[in-house]
Amino acid sequence: MGGTLLPTNPDLRILTYKTLLEKFNQKYTKLNLTQKKLLREYINNVSNTNYLKDTIKEIGKGLKKDLKNHSEKLQDKVVQIKMNEALNSIDKFCGISNKSEKVKDEYVVQTMRYLELLKELKKSGNKKQKVI
Repeated sequence: MGGTLLPTNPDLRILTYKTLLEKFNQKYTKLNLTQKKLLREYINNVSNTNYLKDTIKEIGKGLKKDLKNHSEKLQDKVVQIKMNEALNSIDKFCGISNKSEKVKDEYVVQTMRYLELLKELKKSGNKKQKVI
């Protein structure tokens, strides 16, 4: 048998659902609003790939703009080069340039990674500003 079945008892089913939801919320508590939006769209639109793809395109456009702004402030030339490579790869890795309507799981994962990179850049940028 593949997978775990939910209990048939309604009370036990509600308790199981609440436990799963609490664990999920604990695990993903540090996500920012954009990451939460992407994750929500991924969960809610597994069958509506057009909407999910549009969401990834919208997030990708903002990502490129924000990452480019932060990359201009980088001091280390090697990190700056790596950032430019990452910027040039967003469309490919996040599936934005893919003409297919299908959204692969890896596109969502890569978009989440880019969002995490941006979050870290913002954090490190704030630290430098506070030191000065």
